Order: sequence, then C-alpha cells, then structure tokens
Amino acid sequence: MTAIRVQDLSKSFKKGTHALRNVNLRVAKGEMVALIGASGAGKSTLIRHLVGLTTGDAGSGQVTVLGDPVQENGRLARSVRRTRSRVGVVFQQFNLVNRLSLLTNVTLGALGHVPAWRGTLGLFTAHEKRRAMEALHRVGMAEYATQRASTLSGGQQQRAAIARALVQQAEIVLADEPIASLDPESARRVMENLARINREDGITVVVSLHQVDFATRFCPRTVAMRDGCVVYDGASAALTADVLRDLYGAASEELILPGPIRAAAAAETDFGARAVPATA
Repeated sequence: MTAIRVQDLSKSFKKGTHALRNVNLRVAKGEMVALIGASGAGKSTLIRHLVGLTTGDAGSGQVTVLGDPVQENGRLARSVRRTRSRVGVVFQQFNLVNRLSLLTNVTLGALGHVPAWRGTLGLFTAHEKRRAMEALHRVGMAEYATQRASTLSGGQQQRAAIARALVQQAEIVLADEPIASLDPESARRVMENLARINREDGITVVVSLHQVDFATRFCPRTVAMRDGCVVYDGASAALTADVLRDLYGAASEELILPGPIRAAAAAETDFGARAVPATA
C-alpha cells in the first residue's frame, strides 16, 4: 500500500524563487525514508506540503496520504483535518508546552481522539494517561513524566515529541530536521527511537536530515533534493562521498560528517539505487 504519493508538485514564491520543482515521490506503508539535502533544498517545504500546512502552486500537482487527498492544484482537500489526525509531525523546535509536565504534553497527542470539550479543558481519562506513560517508557523518558517540559534537554524533548505521536496513534511520522540542534549522542537516541517505532509498529517514517551518516545508519532508502528537485532516490548504502559530490558538488561538504558513510556496504550492493536527473 502507498502511504504517501506526490505527483508533479511545484511551489514558487515571489520574485521567481522556486522551493519545489515538479516533485514526484512515492513512499510505501511501513518504509523508513531519509530526505536529505543542503540548506534550501526544499526538504522542509515538502514535508509541510505532505500535511497541508502549505499548498502548491495553482494548477500544480497532487498530494495523497494514506489514500486520502491532502491537496490538489493548489487547494487543500476538505478532508485534510481528518488526514492530519493520522500523521504525527516532529519538528526541530520540539513544540512542547514548557509550563506543562512531560506527561501532559504527551497526553495531548490524544486530542484527535477525544471530545472537543474534554480536550479544551485538558480532561484526560486514566486510560489515556496510562497510554501516555507507556509511550514515554518506550522512548526511555518515563522517569521524567512529572517534570516540566522546560527543564528537559533538547534530545529529551524530541523523544517526548515521538512519544506524543505514538499517543496520537499516528500511522505516519514526518520528522523535520529532528536532530539538527542536538549533540551526536542525543541525535543517535532520537534516530534509534524513530527506527524502533518503524520496525515494531510498522509506522511509516519520513525524516529530513542534513547528516548523511545518520541516513545510511538508520534509513534503508534516501531521497536527495537539490534546488527543489529530487536528484536521487534509492538505497542509502549507495550514497558514498563520490556520489554526493556528483550530486551536490562543493555543497556536499555540508552533508558529510567525519567518519565513514558505509562505503563498504555500498560496494557490496546498490539495492536498486537510481540517480534522478535534476529538473531545470
């Protein structure tokens, strides 16, 4: 089953700036896909389009998520709010309420499944709170349940955001640069948790990254973007330093952290990787 389908999607801004150029993408249910690219490549813009936080150019493209339309020809579908309830979004900025406890922040993931009056008043059942605790336990954060969100580190808050998506019962998790501001150890833990929910729950995960080594370690497939275009779609293991230089030139230095990026694995098999020509 196709979880995400993007067809001929373009997005332009004033003065002729093109954020997306005729993007086509399919993600199967249960996949874990990295979305990489240098700053300004279009990664975050694409993720925002997938949940209808912004729309493409008039007459441009179509986005379908879990079989339901999100937008078409620059207009949001009427059912987009229902579709959003099935998609968890993890932002770089964490989006937790600092003054609330970690448990309450995670329980807020249930808002799409409770009556509006209960959600407005913050009245959650014992069952809903228990599910939130279970989610915190899964991401290794249960011991911090009673702490205010503001007292937690960036990595801890990001893991809490993943727990919130679990409480939401999200079928897809879109993570927009979730490790960009984290130290390497915190980044590893966040990526391990995303990989775990993908593996154990079958949740489809699309994560945008600057660091190619994290893509090769945790995501079997990588989609690379440059100047709003998809320029590579294939096996993460095939993304050697030479391939990245061919795709990005001098900008490839921004994507490569110190250390190997699985050159040996790439030499063994290309898993059907394919380069996609850039669109002018």
